[in-house]
Amino acid sequence: MNFWPPVYRAVFSEFAEGTIEDKEYDRERTTDDDHSVGYVPQRNLHFLTTAAAVAEHNSVTGEDIVLYHGAQQNDGEDYPDCRPTFLEAAENAINRSTDQHMIRISTPIIDHSKPEVLKLGERLGIDWKVTFSCYNDESGEPCGECPACIEREEAFEKAAISDPLGSTESL
Repeated sequence: MNFWPPVYRAVFSEFAEGTIEDKEYDRERTTDDDHSVGYVPQRNLHFLTTAAAVAEHNSVTGEDIVLYHGAQQNDGEDYPDCRPTFLEAAENAINRSTDQHMIRISTPIIDHSKPEVLKLGERLGIDWKVTFSCYNDESGEPCGECPACIEREEAFEKAAISDPLGSTESL
């Protein structure tokens, strides 16, 4: 499974930092701008505006639209585009760019830790085999080394849930 569609891989390869740009990295290292090595400038803004455009194009005029964003507790520490202030500003900008719809950005898990989200997913019967976290999935498999893979493994361990994609030790 190659999560990143070719258009996003092409767009982000031009200005990406950290794991998408540099496959040899130290997890504790930050970029020259003091960002996490998993930081990709404007990534969530790009995703949200693209989602808004697609939703608007495929909705009846006047219909309210809700975009769901998966920011979780503590994401904002490393990723400025996961902070409530960013999300509010993005929602305002998106709504000022249309007069056809009211578009809302919902962040239902923003106050929950990754292990709490996994436990909720277990209660809801989520099939973890179809979920993906890796930023370095060139082969279609999780790399087991990027911050997203490591955070996923740590969250599954803390939640006491077995990850069907395996651990970083088995990859």
